[in-house]
Amino acid sequence: MAQTATQEILAKTWLEQSPCRVACPVHTDAQGYIWLIAQGRFVEAYEKAREVNPFVSTLGRVCAHPCETECRRAQVDKAVAICALKRFAVDKGRPDSPPIEKA
Repeated sequence: MAQTATQEILAKTWLEQSPCRVACPVHTDAQGYIWLIAQGRFVEAYEKAREVNPFVSTLGRVCAHPCETECRRAQVDKAVAICALKRFAVDKGRPDSPPIEKA
């Protein structure tokens, strides 16, 4: 069965590292922690962001976020606010974070 051009591009994309991860100086798995945030799993998102960067609480606030420049989503509309989402994961997922109130 022949693959369509879109299927070939997607297959190739999944085999490569994402451009945002390659652009990150510490190669943070932004896709991983963004997906966890979307699932409401904030502690795990914090842990994912912290895997390669033990100083994520500090560096996440001063980062120049080259990942956003390379974000593929910008080809569709706007880049994902990766840096802001990392700050959110840190603020909500840290062990000393206040509990999240449900609306």
